[in-house]
Amino acid sequence: KPILEIDNLSIGNYFVDEQMHFELTLKNVGLDSSSLLLEPILSTNPGGVELSLDGAPFISGRSFFLAPGAFVTKTLVVRRGPILYEYNSIDLRLKSGCGDSSKISTAKLFNRRDENGKEVLKWIDPCPKVHLTTSSASLYDDQDFVVNRAKPSLNLSIFNSIHKQSSLKNMV
Repeated sequence: KPILEIDNLSIGNYFVDEQMHFELTLKNVGLDSSSLLLEPILSTNPGGVELSLDGAPFISGRSFFLAPGAFVTKTLVVRRGPILYEYNSIDLRLKSGCGDSSKISTAKLFNRRDENGKEVLKWIDPCPKVHLTTSSASLYDDQDFVVNRAKPSLNLSIFNSIHKQSSLKNMV
């Protein structure tokens, strides 16, 4: 019987040019040696997210031969598709190579949950809103603030998630 496990090493935030890395563990928990087929379920990837397994494109199935009780670990890399910043999770399937439909294991690739709890693959939009905040409140919430005449300066923080890519001068 095949077992597919995904170690979601990629939980978190990713910029558009960053890759997500997932560690897959393929196991044969049956009593006999078995040929196993690992494949992406293409219908769950209509947005064209790029998958590669151990450095090679992962578009169709890959076969593995495992002894009883054996396992193999593989690295799956996910790159953003050509248009969107958020995609549905992608299903992977590990099945017996002998065609026994009762011997199937599936798992989902995702790095975030959206506001409804749905598992998604999400990259940070490269043009997010810039947020101005003071040490006491957000200007978005308050829309105004008081400056003490005795201290005619105001500490402002400008937050933008692409700060690592350029300076404030370049972002303005």
